[in-house]
Amino acid sequence: MAKPKTIRKPRHEANSCRCQCPELGARRLELMMHLHQHIRQQGWTQREAAKRLATTQPRVSALCRYQVQQFALDGLVVWLYRLGFVVHLAVMKPQGTAADR
Repeated sequence: MAKPKTIRKPRHEANSCRCQCPELGARRLELMMHLHQHIRQQGWTQREAAKRLATTQPRVSALCRYQVQQFALDGLVVWLYRLGFVVHLAVMKPQGTAADR
């Protein structure tokens, strides 16, 4: 009997750590800065922050060292939500880009 083929869904480029989009990295960094600032203002240890974010201490450590490539935008938004923040997004099409043609 033939083994059924496994169909893999392609990973979306925006959620891939290999994405080289500078704008996406800048947005992730911005959210990380908000999270790190809040953690510091509260005086939490990385272990305390990890508990509140429902993650591990090494993940909080990576956040505090601004290792942007290790985080997806949606995960950072979830963490901010868990801390009581609301994130608003704006979608705009820049003028003069190749997409305009």
